[in-house]
Amino acid sequence: MTGKEIVNKKESIRFIKSNFYRMSNGQMAEALGVYIQAVREKCYQLGLYRMRLDYWTKEQIRFLKANYKKIGDKELAILFNSKWKKEKGWTFKHIEKKRLYLKLKRTAAQLQKIKMRNIERGAWLNTTTWKTRGEAEDGTVRIWHNITSGRWPFKVIKIDGSWVHYAHWLYKFTYGEFPPGCVVGFKDRNNMNVVPENLEAITRAEHAGRNSTKYTDELRLAEKTLDRLNKLIKSKIV
Repeated sequence: MTGKEIVNKKESIRFIKSNFYRMSNGQMAEALGVYIQAVREKCYQLGLYRMRLDYWTKEQIRFLKANYKKIGDKELAILFNSKWKKEKGWTFKHIEKKRLYLKLKRTAAQLQKIKMRNIERGAWLNTTTWKTRGEAEDGTVRIWHNITSGRWPFKVIKIDGSWVHYAHWLYKFTYGEFPPGCVVGFKDRNNMNVVPENLEAITRAEHAGRNSTKYTDELRLAEKTLDRLNKLIKSKIV
């Protein structure tokens, strides 16, 4: 008898209902001799939940419904963290619980397609690699500097195994492709503030104009001081 068949028995349903607020899903699963997922799904079917996920907006639910068939829960968590920031962040469990609560189940064919696509792009093929070798997983955000000058820090994000400009990727993900002749700009002129509401499409001419007046006198003085310090450090090392 499968776990699904066990939790569908009348005595199992009575057990779950009477112990839902006294025992965890794991404890009930152990008592029934089934996997926790079987108990969790049955609780959702019975309308039993310990925490209402009322922080989900209609827009977020629409996005989940539109993409869950082709994008895995881990990928969705990464996208949610980029698109909708919240204090504790989005996790795989947040997406999974809401999806099951909404009864959004994937078919075997859909799951296989998601799995094959992730294998082909090398995502989550060996999750222990990140711990043992220190490799960054998809969705990791880092700060890089301009290669030629070592200045002008900017944020990058790892997507599909490659590092890309975070602002460019987030703009396209949120708003679509740039209008012809335009690039991403920052409304508050702070390129470290990479959030959808701070991004805008500007012309290359406007972008060049902003960069020409990017640094104040204080920042220029700080750069000169940093250059002198770097030269001093190099001379001491040599």
